[in-house]
Amino acid sequence: MKKNILEKIIIIVLAITFILDFFFNQINNYYLEPFVNIIYILLATLLIYLGNINKVKEEKKKSFKLIFIFYIILIVYLTFNRFWHYRDGMYNLIPFNTIMNLRGNTHLLRTLIFNFFLYMPLAIILPNMTDKLKSTKNYIITIIFISICMKGIGYILHYSVLDIDDIILNIAGSIILFIILKNKKINKLINNILFNIKIKEKLYNILYITIYVFFIGISVIKSSGGIVALYNAYYRDFSHFTCYKNEKTYIATIGNEKYYSKCEYKDSYIIAGNIKLSVPDYVQSWQYRERDNSKLFIIKEKIIDNIKITKKDNSIKKIYSYHNSRKLYMVNIDYITLTKNGIEYKIEDETENDINLDVLVKLHSIKDFNNYSYALYKGDNFNMIHIFAENNLFYAFIVPKDYAIDDNNTTKLYEFAINNK
Repeated sequence: MKKNILEKIIIIVLAITFILDFFFNQINNYYLEPFVNIIYILLATLLIYLGNINKVKEEKKKSFKLIFIFYIILIVYLTFNRFWHYRDGMYNLIPFNTIMNLRGNTHLLRTLIFNFFLYMPLAIILPNMTDKLKSTKNYIITIIFISICMKGIGYILHYSVLDIDDIILNIAGSIILFIILKNKKINKLINNILFNIKIKEKLYNILYITIYVFFIGISVIKSSGGIVALYNAYYRDFSHFTCYKNEKTYIATIGNEKYYSKCEYKDSYIIAGNIKLSVPDYVQSWQYRERDNSKLFIIKEKIIDNIKITKKDNSIKKIYSYHNSRKLYMVNIDYITLTKNGIEYKIEDETENDINLDVLVKLHSIKDFNNYSYALYKGDNFNMIHIFAENNLFYAFIVPKDYAIDDNNTTKLYEFAINNK
């Protein structure tokens, strides 16, 4: 098979694999997957590089421009991924601060190693894409620009931490490999080993086929997760749901809502993907979709409603904590009135009331500082700030919607919490 046909297959397989993996596969290994992606794209780069050795210069450039686009997509995929989502406002602008504070943190070490290798393939891609980037000066400027842009955009969109150490490692790893490949002696050694006239054709074909098989193997493994997830996400069989009689039947409580069916469904079940689920289990699973409500005759009722906030400036009240592991405060709030299951409550002090206000808010962002972190939860009537201090101490603050969530105010709340244990 001709190399240009194989190259097209590489590009098509690469595109399909990442589409399936990015949009549908939700079970990626947090620690292993990023490195697999780098190895995967590097294999594709090497295949295109080897496939273009005997091609004219312009054909090589076209091939490497295409692989450059794919690699930028990969960097976006890894930078704006779901694992870092909601890391709002996290940044470090002090060089080597993160690196010097490893202190045996294996997760941080993994992140630093990952950032060191992330931009390395560009040392092969960019110089083969354009002659201008064979210049060390131009290459360094380009890598700095790409790294800063990626991190900056990720930070602005709240999908990435802006850490100067990540940028330093991105640039360092890429430049080190660029300098190694640019070295004449090393280049000569590589050419003598791989492309010596006596062993060139045989070794070249073995190397190419081996990498190609390895590349296709990883493609199959990566794509399979996306294909299975795609099947599980979209295949539904409701033929085993039977409405025995029109009788309101409780299904489950999720957040601030109780789910009921207008039918008595007894032993009915749903097949979602390749899993058989009871009606309550299905409604509480990730496979459940709101559009399925009509098929299951589902109705929803709010547990807590009619919420009203009465403000009181410059006040912090400790109220009953419904979790023994934390303290709960109201900030600039005199009291809250609400209705739970038709019964009216007034929350104003440490009165026991068995009301979980967490169900009324959703996670919006997370920010880390040296001695504490906080998570901001937003709701329709109020917001909630969870502060995580040292020694596993945890505090929660209910604040009005117009309360300023900034570094100054969250620091004041943290200092108040630790001084009022």
